[in-house]
Amino acid sequence: MQTVVKQLVNEDGEVVPVDEQVWHAVRDFAGDNALVCTGEYTSFGSGHGTYESKKMHTGITCKDCRAVISAFHKLKL
Repeated sequence: MQTVVKQLVNEDGEVVPVDEQVWHAVRDFAGDNALVCTGEYTSFGSGHGTYESKKMHTGITCKDCRAVISAFHKLKL
């Protein structure tokens, strides 16, 4: 299972409209969780935004996160 987060309030303190709230993939960056698409920190005390998180098998609905993940899947190692 993976952790996904929904941004409720962004880093600037602006409330994210309900129709724009999507589930983002998160990654570990320097010991804290950050959004895959923008790099904004989601851990308590690391960022200024407000997030809802949950663990699930699938469910990333952010188009930008999905594009980043797809780009990495296309890399040949």
